[in-house]
This record gives sequence, C-alpha cells and structure tokens, in this order.
Amino acid sequence: MVSVTGRELLTEFRVPSPKELQELRKKVGLTQAELAKSVGISQSLVARIEKGQVNPSISTLKRILKVIEKQQQVHSSVGDLIKWKGQSSKLNPLIWVGPKDTVRRAVILMRRHGISQLPVLKGNSSVGSISEGLIFRQLMSMESQTVFGLSVQEIMEAPFPTISIKASLELALSEIASGVEAILVLDDNRPVGIITKIDVIAFTKI
Repeated sequence: MVSVTGRELLTEFRVPSPKELQELRKKVGLTQAELAKSVGISQSLVARIEKGQVNPSISTLKRILKVIEKQQQVHSSVGDLIKWKGQSSKLNPLIWVGPKDTVRRAVILMRRHGISQLPVLKGNSSVGSISEGLIFRQLMSMESQTVFGLSVQEIMEAPFPTISIKASLELALSEIASGVEAILVLDDNRPVGIITKIDVIAFTKI
C-alpha cells in the first residue's frame, strides 16, 4: 500500500511509480475517467501510465498530482488537520486557560506558544474565549497591572464555535469563511484542539 501523498510528491518533486499513481488515485476515490477529464488527457493514457506502458511528461504528471491533491483535501477531515498541526508544531494541540486563571497567565501562554487566542475551559466545557485583541482593548481602558491581575472570567468573550473531529475539512472551511477567528474541535464532546484561519490555509495549500 502506498504511504506517500500527492502533496509530498509535489513538494519534493520526484517522479512517482505507476503503482504509486494508481494507489493515490484510488485512495481519493477517483476513477481513471474522472482523473483524465480533470487533467485534460484521455482515459486510455491514464491507464497506460498506471500500467507503466508510457512515461508522462513532467507537466502532465504535475497536473495529475495537483488533481489528486485537491481531491485529498475534499476527503480530509478536521481530525487530519489536528493531527497535521500537532506534527508540524510539536506542541500540545490544545492550549487553554481556566476561568479563574489570571489574564497574565493567558498572555504568558499566548506568547510562549505563538498564538493569539485561547479557549476558556471549565472541565470539558467551553465557557468562553480570550484573545490578544480583547486584552489590548482592555489595556486601552485601564492600567496594565489592573488588567493583568484580573481573572479571565472577568473579561472573557463568548466561546468559540465548535466542530466535531470527524467533520469534513470543507465544513471547517465554511465556518472559517463565515468570519470566526477560531473553532474548537471536539471528540465525543471533549475539547481536543483548536483550528484557526492560518491553520486551514497552511493545511490546504498545495
């Protein structure tokens, strides 16, 4: 079974074997005819390429891999994004604060992990959210020491929208497109991660 992805082949760029191309096509649920139509070649040429009877040009091969990569995105889930995010950042996929934590602690966590917002959790329940924008607005209206000494629950905003870890990436894209800054990912109602605009952009980029 092929373990390589279309994205990896495009990034490297190395020429995949006929067997790899066939397995990639099947993995994303494309027929030879569907792939051929999207690439702009004949179905018979796809069949010959997969049998190793003909070597495609580099430009044709790149078009094939781009079609496969786009189809991989359609079949991706929120869980795939969370897994990728953890592997890419090497950080706990969910950084959070409690309602009784201080704003100072929230700021320290955001700076340490290079993030701009945090979910506020009480047990496994999402009760609010806090962001650098919210903290900045508070700093404009009162002294910094006063703001940093407040509890998170004193200034927190509404919780982030939630999405199931099993949901399609397309659904996450539509949520992000609606204007939300972040989405809290749930696995059986347990918060397991957070995804933002830049996460979706980086994950879906070919």
